[in-house]
Amino acid sequence: VSVDWARIRKSLIKETQNSQRSEKDVEDVCSILETLCKVCGDFSKGRRALQKIGRSLLASNQPTIIVPVCPDYSHENGKYTFKSLNGGVSLLAQKHMLFLEKLVEFFPAEVVILLADHEADDIELCRTVGVTKGVFLERLHSSVESTRDAVEKFGWKVNLMTSVIKD
Repeated sequence: VSVDWARIRKSLIKETQNSQRSEKDVEDVCSILETLCKVCGDFSKGRRALQKIGRSLLASNQPTIIVPVCPDYSHENGKYTFKSLNGGVSLLAQKHMLFLEKLVEFFPAEVVILLADHEADDIELCRTVGVTKGVFLERLHSSVESTRDAVEKFGWKVNLMTSVIKD
């Protein structure tokens, strides 16, 4: 997959005409976008997505990356087994954290990790992992704290998903 960088630059320059941003700002953003494509791979090379990210970078010196993650379900060999629910850093959060560490080296962003606490409302899911809704929520709160401890050095935020998305 090839990216038409000239087209993206032209589009972003056009958007900066009535703003405080300069062509140098656009070049800086395009440099970040090119590095982003290298880190993320081919699936990130869509022109519209890159323009949207570019606009976000031009609009804010520090955009926010929202990272929804599953609770800390049991897992084996990198796959969830749903045999139990723990209160640590979830497998998905761990995988995202590895990627985000690389990303924030060149991509100035605030990171907010959101644990899917609404999953506690699923009676069958609670039954599958062998806990009540109350215990599920207790373990999620423990996961929030464990995840906060793990990302504290980066200054990232960790919350329950319903603090942003009510249902």
